[in-house]
Amino acid sequence: MKEVKKADGTTSKIILKIHVDDAIVATNDDQFYADFLTKLGKDFEVSDSGKLIWFLGCKVEQDLQNGTMRMSQEKYCNDVIRRFQMSDANPVSTPCESNLHLQVSDSPPLNERDPQFVRDYQQAVGSCIILTVFTRKVCAFAVNLCARFKSKPGPTHVAAIR
Repeated sequence: MKEVKKADGTTSKIILKIHVDDAIVATNDDQFYADFLTKLGKDFEVSDSGKLIWFLGCKVEQDLQNGTMRMSQEKYCNDVIRRFQMSDANPVSTPCESNLHLQVSDSPPLNERDPQFVRDYQQAVGSCIILTVFTRKVCAFAVNLCARFKSKPGPTHVAAIR
């Protein structure tokens, strides 16, 4: 974040959030923003996509009059449900059972592990981790439990991630 006091006593602010090759810029001063993009464009390839609607798979809804913003991963959630064939899963009120204890002993021996089964589990866990980063923080503990078994999942681990 950068703040600049102007001669008229107001303060111009700009906030930059970068993730790999995507960025969000928020500001309260359009001219400050234009100058910032010009300076940044001298060293980097920069494009202005206009009003923020999507960022890293999250739908962004802004209400400038009320000063609020809402992020949604509904589309991503539905894609994950379809991809991992979980449309028949039952909704629950909590991310995991209070007495859930996943064990290494629930994992099959190394010589009996199906590489595709392991890969599918890893992808499901990774997809859930993405959800916990942005909009589903309440699920972080449950997903972390499942992530501990990414290289050696068994049926109970798969049931837990579903």
